[in-house]
Amino acid sequence: MALELTDAQARRLRLRSHLLLGSDLAPADVVRRAVALQGQDLPAVLRAVAVRSRPGTTVQDVRDAFDSGELVRGWPMRGTLFATTPAHLAALLRFTAERTRAAAARRRTELGLDDAVLSRSRASLREALGERPLRRAEILELWSRAGIETADGRGYLPSADAPGGRGPFPLGQVCSGGHGTARHPHGRPWHGRHRRGRRRPQPHRPRIRAGARPGHGRGPGLVDQAAQSVVPGKNGIFRPAILVDGVVVGTWRPPRGKRTAEPVIRLVEPVTPATRRAAEKAVAAWPHG
Repeated sequence: MALELTDAQARRLRLRSHLLLGSDLAPADVVRRAVALQGQDLPAVLRAVAVRSRPGTTVQDVRDAFDSGELVRGWPMRGTLFATTPAHLAALLRFTAERTRAAAARRRTELGLDDAVLSRSRASLREALGERPLRRAEILELWSRAGIETADGRGYLPSADAPGGRGPFPLGQVCSGGHGTARHPHGRPWHGRHRRGRRRPQPHRPRIRAGARPGHGRGPGLVDQAAQSVVPGKNGIFRPAILVDGVVVGTWRPPRGKRTAEPVIRLVEPVTPATRRAAEKAVAAWPHG
């Protein structure tokens, strides 16, 4: 059954379905519900899970879920880091691992990364990781010092055999669950549970939300100018967004040590003075760092 929705109704449903108004779930259950959340930027994914979790959840609570093994990060889809649960990572890799390895092998051949280079890179990395954890930039520097070329994406491929392979998710193998489909007047589908005869959402006062990141995808909530401000590099690294009734109107960043003592707000859509003040208040009250 199809349910016609206006832009405003679709945005409200999306806010709820993405848990951007909070929930009663623990961090691991938030991620389990989503199966996987895009997670290249660790601080951002920690905040994204915290804001969707039950009241009182802190960024440290989410980090503790990773440290305990309840949550993990891997490369199950699209060559992009995702946060997920161990069980879901195993299930996703069941469908993606073969294609992932084949794609990685082809790319290595194109970049001249033969078995000898892979062996050297793996050995040097294991030795260094035996001493302490390393950041991505430190790993690339380590390989450069060892004479292993890392330019043009080469630095990302030698470690692709690590747990959580890389590669696109084969959409033909995705099954639909017991969800109905609500259709936006312009033809875009919005997925969510609904019942026959259920009341449509009613108009309400604008909601101002300072979030770690908006929901993925394009639609009534993310216009082109806002999309460029939220993901300026088009690389999956999201800036914290400001939403008004589910529409992204700008971005913000928290204070950066001595350089900026106050949060920095950048609005890219016109808003009223009252809305701007509400946005500033929401950003100031943001509890997740």
